[in-house]
Amino acid sequence: MKRFLLALLGVLMICCSLSASANGAVSTKRTEKTASSLYDAEQILYMPASNSKTTSVGYLEDEPFNMGPESFVVEDGAIYILDTVNSRIIIENNNSFSTIDLPGVSYPKHMCVANGKIYVTDDESNALFEITRAKNTIDKYTLPDDMTSDFVYRIESNKNGNISLTDQNLQTYSFDCVKHIWSKSAKISCIADCDDEFIINTDDGAAVTIRAGKNTAAQYITQSNGRIVLGIYEFVPDVPVLKFERTIRFYNTEGEFVGCTLIEENEAFAYPSDDVYESSDGSIYVMHCMDDGIYITRPYLRMEYDSEMELKTQEANELCRYYGVNTRTQGPAITSYTRSTVRSRAMSCVDYSWTFKPSKNATIRTYNGTTIILPVDEAGVTSNKSMTGIPYCRGMHDGPSSFASKLNTIYPDDGLNKYYTAGNVAAHHVYGSTGLDCSGLVCYAYHAPSSSYWTTGDFADPDNGYYISTVSTTGSETQSHIELMKKMDYMVEAGNHIVLYDEWHITTDVKVIHASRNTYGKVVNKNYSFSYLDGFLMKSPYSCTVGGCQNTYTDNGTNHVCTCSICGNSVEEDHSYRAVYSHSDVYHYHECIKCGARKDIAYHSFVWSGTTYRCSVCGYETNSPITPYSIGSGLQSCKKDYDSKIIQTLN
Repeated sequence: MKRFLLALLGVLMICCSLSASANGAVSTKRTEKTASSLYDAEQILYMPASNSKTTSVGYLEDEPFNMGPESFVVEDGAIYILDTVNSRIIIENNNSFSTIDLPGVSYPKHMCVANGKIYVTDDESNALFEITRAKNTIDKYTLPDDMTSDFVYRIESNKNGNISLTDQNLQTYSFDCVKHIWSKSAKISCIADCDDEFIINTDDGAAVTIRAGKNTAAQYITQSNGRIVLGIYEFVPDVPVLKFERTIRFYNTEGEFVGCTLIEENEAFAYPSDDVYESSDGSIYVMHCMDDGIYITRPYLRMEYDSEMELKTQEANELCRYYGVNTRTQGPAITSYTRSTVRSRAMSCVDYSWTFKPSKNATIRTYNGTTIILPVDEAGVTSNKSMTGIPYCRGMHDGPSSFASKLNTIYPDDGLNKYYTAGNVAAHHVYGSTGLDCSGLVCYAYHAPSSSYWTTGDFADPDNGYYISTVSTTGSETQSHIELMKKMDYMVEAGNHIVLYDEWHITTDVKVIHASRNTYGKVVNKNYSFSYLDGFLMKSPYSCTVGGCQNTYTDNGTNHVCTCSICGNSVEEDHSYRAVYSHSDVYHYHECIKCGARKDIAYHSFVWSGTTYRCSVCGYETNSPITPYSIGSGLQSCKKDYDSKIIQTLN
C-alpha cells in the first residue's frame, strides 16, 4: 500500500511541475500525532531515480549499501541536490532545472551553500571543492592537516558566513571563504550520561541535558536558531538483531523537547536513507531516498508521534526465531587469530596496491549466459592504472598473495589463453576472475574456515560463531547493542552481506571493513550511518564473547594494559587503586587491584603507642620497626621486601 501511495504521489507531483518550493504545496496527510517526515509534511520536490535525465537522480544498486544522493540544500527558493552517483549537482529554482558537473570528484558526499558559492567534499580525496557559478569555476582546497575526507561528518554554513566542517569525533573547523584557510573551533560532544539521558556540549560550551527515553542512542545533527537537532535511534533491547526506529527530535537550549518527526525507512532504497537540512530561516527539510526516487519534504513538527517500535520488536523476534537464537546462542569459535591480526589481514586487502593492466586483466569471459562485469574503477580504462584495494569479485576469496599471483597468470580452463580478470561484480559466480567478495574477505581475515569457502549464510548459522546480545549487570538497559561489539566482530545478513566491525562513533557513524560490490567495487574501510545495519545479526568469532574476555593485566608505567588470552583484544585502562593502604615491614603504598602497580610509596611513620609502634599513615603495627635511620646503607639487605623498581624509588 505504501509503495502505491508513493508512486501515486510521484505522478501527482510531476503533473504539478515537479516543485512546490515556491507555492501551492499540498500535504498528503496531516494529523495531530502522525509526525511522519514523508506523509505528515509539506511536499517540496519529487525526482525520479534515473541516470539519464537532468530532472532525475542517480541510483546505484549495491545491497544493502545502495547508493543515492547523500546531501541537499534548500536556500533562497532554490533546491540543490548532490547527485552522488553521477558526480554532479542538480539545481531546481522556480520549476527550472540545471546541473553542475564535478570533474575530478570521485565520490561527492557532503555539500553546503554559502555566499553564493557551493562547497562539496569528496569521500575519496582530502579536499574541499568550491564551485563559483558566476565564474563557472571549481577550485580545490586541502582539508585540515589532521582531517581525512572519509572522516568528514557534515559541512554547513555558519553564522559568520564561513564554512563549518565537523568530523566524526564532532571536532569542528572553520573555513574562511575569502582567505581560504582553516582554523580549529569548538568541539561538540554527545555523551550518554545514563540509560535515558544524553549530555550535549554545544558549540558555545554549554552543557545541555537531554532525556531521550530508554533504549536510545543519540546522533548529533546540528544546532542553530536556539535549537539542538538530534537523530534518536530507539532500538529493540535484549536481542542480538539490530532493529531501530529513527526520529528527528528538536530541543531548546534548556534541553526541553520542542518537536519531532518520524523518519520513514520502510521502503528506502539507499542508506543513509535520508538527509536533514536546516535552512538559514530555521525551516527543517528532509530528503528521502525511496525506491522510486527522492522526496524532499518540510515535515510538520509534532509533540507526539505514532511509534512503530511494536512492529520493530516483532520483526526482531521473528528474525531471532528464524536463526534459532532463542534455542542456541553459540557455536564453535571461527578463528584462533587475535583481533589485531585479523584487522591487519583485513586492512592489507584495503591498502593493497596493484596495477590494473587492461591488456591482461580486463578479459570479459562468459559462462552459461553470465558475463563478467568489471568493477567501477576499471570500467572504460584503456591504459595501465594504479589501484588501491583488492577489487570485488563475486564468489572469490583471493587474499593479497593469491590475487597478485593470479593477476600475472593465464587462466587455463577456458581455452582463451588469457590472464585472470581483475574483479567481477556480476550477479553470479564466473570463473577466470580474481579478487574478494564480502564473505571471501571475512574468510581471509579470519583465516577460516580452512577446509572450504563460507557464504554469508554460513556465518549467520547458529552453529558458527557466537551471538552478541545485551547483558545487563546493573539493572539498566545498555545504551546500544553496538557498544557490545569489539573490533573484528562481524555483522551479517544471510544471503545479503557481511561486514567486519571496526569502530563506532556514537554521535555519527559505524566504521566497517567490507568488500563493496558496486559503490566502490573493492575492499574498503569506510564510515556508514548505523541505519545501514538494520536487521543484521551481531556475532563474534571468539568464544570469550559469552564468558567474557580472559584478561591479564600488565603495568606500562602510566596505566595498565589488559589483554585477552583468547581473542587478543588489548585495551589500555586507568589503574584501579585500592582505597586502603597495603604495606610491608618497611613501607606502605596504594596498589592497583588488577595489575599490582603501586603508587604513594613511602616509609612508615611510626609512633609509639605505649605498647607497640604504629604507622600514623596506614595503621601498620610492629614491635620491631624498621626506619630509614635503622636501614641506613643497609637498604639493599632488605631486597627481599622490594622489587628493583621499588628500591630505586625509595633511594
